[in-house]
Amino acid sequence: MQRYWILAFICCAPLTLFASDLARSTAAPSADHENSPRNSAVRVDDHGALEEGMEAIKSSIRSLRRSLKKPEMDAASLATVAKMQVATIRAKGEVPHMTGTLPEQEQPAFVKAYRHEMIRLMRATLTLEAAIVDGEREAIQEAFSALRKLEDPAHERFTEDE
Repeated sequence: MQRYWILAFICCAPLTLFASDLARSTAAPSADHENSPRNSAVRVDDHGALEEGMEAIKSSIRSLRRSLKKPEMDAASLATVAKMQVATIRAKGEVPHMTGTLPEQEQPAFVKAYRHEMIRLMRATLTLEAAIVDGEREAIQEAFSALRKLEDPAHERFTEDE
């Protein structure tokens, strides 16, 4: 019984963080923001929020690569997946820097494609979470492999070569 309470806490605590972050990110923009010249087309992330989210996702994947191999670390894996889900939702609301380099008429389609890619990532994390909760070792590895396969094509499409 105690194990279920621990799992419930691990799963629910990040949701609380997500709810507070979501409330902040969906707050109405200020009047100054509405009149900003940058707001004319698509708002490009200039505060590093996208990079922070992507770094959290990358860090989570590294942690999961180790923890998913050990059934005794499932609780830690669930916490890592929840952290990754929160980072995904944060990043999903941002706009890639590369957007600003595109012609204005192409930007909305590019942002829409990015958003769909982030939705695919969220679905992959949910599939992984379900496999961990069910304790299905083969399904866990398949879900993790599918999640990893999303990374390179998305980076090729939505990031600039540096």
